[in-house]
Amino acid sequence: LGQMIQEQDKETDTSDELYAVGKDIQITKQEMKNHEKRFAPGEEDAQDSVTDDGKSSEEKAFQALVRRKTLAVAETAGYTVSDAELDQIVSEKREAMDTDIDDSENKEYGETLKALYDSFGGEDQYWEYMREETRTSAEIEKYFADKEKEYKEQLGSDGETAQTWDEAREELVDQLIAEQDVKTV
Repeated sequence: LGQMIQEQDKETDTSDELYAVGKDIQITKQEMKNHEKRFAPGEEDAQDSVTDDGKSSEEKAFQALVRRKTLAVAETAGYTVSDAELDQIVSEKREAMDTDIDDSENKEYGETLKALYDSFGGEDQYWEYMREETRTSAEIEKYFADKEKEYKEQLGSDGETAQTWDEAREELVDQLIAEQDVKTV
């Protein structure tokens, strides 16, 4: 998996063949092809495979790309993560993941994590690859932290609501995606 993802990322998508466009985002056919492989259960089934939840790998890839690209717009809204912040986040994530890697009572986790690292060519290569992904995720989380604060301020002093922040967050994500009005071309 790691090698496939790294190879896909090295491929420069010079095509201007669009798969879908939205208000602020674009998805190329190459991005879709690459992302769809990540959801395909097996190489031989990659074209029209159906995942566990009954959705095609193409549909899941499309939904994931739209969501990720829509939420990555947080960066354009001024949310950034410094290199020092990123170093701290990566260090904490790395430590948390590696804590139980050699735990004899959770061998499967350790084996899976080691296989993941190996698929990227080693642990350091995995974290090098994940660095920018982590930056984007952290920018998105900063955006949502501000939105959560606004949400709680709107509740007033009693804090009573029929909707939890998690529900409100998903509603906000759905709204942001709807505002993109992404259409396949």
